[in-house]
Amino acid sequence: MIATDANAGRLLHEAVEAWNPTISEIANQYLGPKIEAELLEDSVRGAEMFTKFGVISALTGQENLMEHLVQYVLETSSKMSAITFLTCRKISTIQWCSEYLGLSEYAQILAIEIEPMSEPPASVKIQRFVTNDDDDNWDWLGTVEKPTSTFTVSPIPALDRLFDDMANLATYRRFPSGNDLKWGIEDFNKELAISASFARARMGLPAERPDHRMELDTMAPADLRGFPPQIDVHGPKRQ
Repeated sequence: MIATDANAGRLLHEAVEAWNPTISEIANQYLGPKIEAELLEDSVRGAEMFTKFGVISALTGQENLMEHLVQYVLETSSKMSAITFLTCRKISTIQWCSEYLGLSEYAQILAIEIEPMSEPPASVKIQRFVTNDDDDNWDWLGTVEKPTSTFTVSPIPALDRLFDDMANLATYRRFPSGNDLKWGIEDFNKELAISASFARARMGLPAERPDHRMELDTMAPADLRGFPPQIDVHGPKRQ
């Protein structure tokens, strides 16, 4: 199913149009020619692709593109009567992406705390593809300096799993009741930083992003009054 909201579709189109194809060829391969159609899907798959598009856009340093994604999140969520965990995941991922790019005003606007919901705990959702080098972890992708054959044989699927894990990290650092790992914010930030360095190195970029921040005139919708209440769609039905 394709999302039909015209303004939301326009913002996603503008985001895709803003993608800079000269930064990384492997990033271009990851997105492929149908990225806009995938983002427009009104489905779990579409929502997950949105967060991964946000992550790869942040890692490739595309501040102007991120502005469109922030505006999309604010625009669509403000029209909802309540937001689900899936929407909270979008908000939290783009919040981290904004923070990574130094878009501090957007990061502040998007900084929500996810209320208790019936979702798998962090220990189930967070895979730690770069730092979990236990011998029995066949999904380990290697170090920033040297990837494993798991990555080199299939780099695009490996990046896909890594971006999804980074979205989960960004989400669970805002989801205290799901944090059975008992990590603090710095633990999440460290894991995200290592994953970001690994991904950038694999995309042919310097592992550490240059300390460059573009000054943007960040602007929230004029009628923004905070986000709608959160709803646990998998929780007990209300009487």
